[in-house]
Amino acid sequence: MNKNWIDPDFLQQQGEWFAAGFFEKEQASPFRRISLAIRRQLEKAFLPEYNGQEIYPSGVNTFWRTKNNILTFHYAYTLSYDRNRLAALIETATSCVERNQWLSLRQALDAYPMYSHQLISPAYTVGGRGWTHSIPDYGTVLRQGLASYHGQLKLISRQWPDNSARQDLTAGLDDVLKGIKCLHFRLNQKLPRNSPLARDFQIVPWRPARSFRQALLATNFIFYLDGCDSLGRFDVELGPYCEQDLKAGLITEKEAVAWVAALWKNFDANSGWNVALGGTLPDQRAAYNRLTMVCLKAIRKMRRPNLALRVRKDMPEKYFNQALAAIASGCGQPAFYHEEAYLQALQENHLNINFKDLSHYAFGGCTETMMHGMSNVGSLDGGLNLPGIMSKTLQRCLPGATSFKEILEALKQDISQNVSHLTTQVNHDQEQKAKYRPQPIRTLLVRDCLTAGREFNQGGARYNWSVINVGGLANVADSLAALKKLIFEEKVISPARFHQALTDNFQGWAQLLKEIKRCPRYGNDEDQADSLACEIASHVFRELTRYACWRGGRFLPGCLMFVTYVGAGENVPATPDGRLKDQPIADSIGPYFGREKKGPTAMLKSVAKLNQKMAAGTLVLNIRLAASFFSTATGRQAVKNLIRTYFSLGGMQVQVTVVDQAILKEAMKNPEKYQDLIVRVGGYSEYFTRLDRALQETIAARTEYSCP
Repeated sequence: MNKNWIDPDFLQQQGEWFAAGFFEKEQASPFRRISLAIRRQLEKAFLPEYNGQEIYPSGVNTFWRTKNNILTFHYAYTLSYDRNRLAALIETATSCVERNQWLSLRQALDAYPMYSHQLISPAYTVGGRGWTHSIPDYGTVLRQGLASYHGQLKLISRQWPDNSARQDLTAGLDDVLKGIKCLHFRLNQKLPRNSPLARDFQIVPWRPARSFRQALLATNFIFYLDGCDSLGRFDVELGPYCEQDLKAGLITEKEAVAWVAALWKNFDANSGWNVALGGTLPDQRAAYNRLTMVCLKAIRKMRRPNLALRVRKDMPEKYFNQALAAIASGCGQPAFYHEEAYLQALQENHLNINFKDLSHYAFGGCTETMMHGMSNVGSLDGGLNLPGIMSKTLQRCLPGATSFKEILEALKQDISQNVSHLTTQVNHDQEQKAKYRPQPIRTLLVRDCLTAGREFNQGGARYNWSVINVGGLANVADSLAALKKLIFEEKVISPARFHQALTDNFQGWAQLLKEIKRCPRYGNDEDQADSLACEIASHVFRELTRYACWRGGRFLPGCLMFVTYVGAGENVPATPDGRLKDQPIADSIGPYFGREKKGPTAMLKSVAKLNQKMAAGTLVLNIRLAASFFSTATGRQAVKNLIRTYFSLGGMQVQVTVVDQAILKEAMKNPEKYQDLIVRVGGYSEYFTRLDRALQETIAARTEYSCP
């Protein structure tokens, strides 16, 4: 046997079904090879057992696992390759034939350019590196069924009979559909024969859903198939089915809550991502319905999904009250989004969104803005570490600086240069994805890819843009405020000596640290710091939106640090705001931990001064409130007033953590007693004890606002 030849039958026998399909037609295009890999995987995929759950499949997704997980499907990167596992198989091979096959596989996989995201420099990976969340077009599957997709493929084939690329696309997607059909049949065999669940599952997702449970089953199936990502406008797509069955008396609200809670448990088991609720319909009417309320009730005490409640000015109070009840349960859900501001921002950011589609915005991943069922958004494609950029500027310019303006302009120039480098690298990554890592499942399930006859990563989706993270704004604002006040206004210290203090990591500079603490701080409604935050934010937002993406659309700023702000501070030198070397940078768009001293209103007013509509990728704001806010009608009204006021000032997103300081401290000491304690981090909720110690300490350091 030629040791460079890979035998797909060998890989099948070894339980590496995805790899077997990938090498079945090694000379075919990447799209055909990946499509065939998906088919072979779904034909043999590990299936979860049915144990009486309300919906199925359930639990941890096993569809994309293989025996050794050497080459597997990944919803963001398409391909996931475990080279270490393959090396172990080479070492433990029991025959020359087996060893040669594993060696040939390693040689072929090492040669395949599947790591194009590594073209993005580590310096630009705050929060993401060529990541792609997405929202499939669940609505079309519910209304038409997957069987209708066969007709669309035939239409494409007839429209472009001499176009090899489109014929390649239809042949690949035909393989994908065959794999899905086989998977669906195998899953159905797991269900009790003639049970109501089995009868419903025989209908969907191949034929249109006719009931709420059928719609829920179809949605759950596509969620697992796509790789457990995001659902988008869940209450808009499934609301009519729920309303219909409730009105007819076919189900009770209690049953609906239980079914949705079962779906939320699947989200939690798979660390699934986002669900948007409420907002606006295409005809401009409010989108809230009975399923919106069901979703808010089902999320109590649960970590996932990230619920994003789109708050219109005319949103009925009952939805606000139910949202606060969910938050009071300790889950940090939902987060609140300013509906009118988002609709305006998406129109103003040159994204070319058709007005009839505008209301369909939703969120993928933590909270990256995209269009439900019709977009391919890099989220997050990369990030800018503003304190890291500033540190290099100061190393070069601070010792000999003669004016504050000189430092500020040098920083802006460095930010512009970094934006240029980052966008160039992201575009290179997008181009490589289109060549070597196409996405057959999303090509099938995202609107316009089929009608255009164009693959998802080639720009086939109706809307394409890239969300770029902007990290550490508060550190930069506070640093600039300190430099301006202490060096150039009060002349407490010279530029050279301040530079030396930074070099020394403030060791031996205790008096300077005291002076820094009395400087203006972003988050206290102090214009000296807030104006600098606004100036830097507007500059970086404007620079990002100057650039177009390779795939289409433009770069859209956001600030959603989730758990990455601790790692982002590593290897960043001490900064003039008093932050020491390697300490975390600021969490998302809010002030640095514990520096806001004048209450929640002052903090919200500071953040609202930013031109947030320039950064509709989502600017996450965390606020921590004492549980006492939620124990009385007066306290709950105060929370609503805070959120409404923030939105009236121009704020776009806010999320709430409700947990007492004593509990956080106790959970750090005795984590085994607090396994279900949930806190809100940048963009989503997480179990507190799953976070590393540094992250736990930053959450404990957040200012806790007490009920007046």
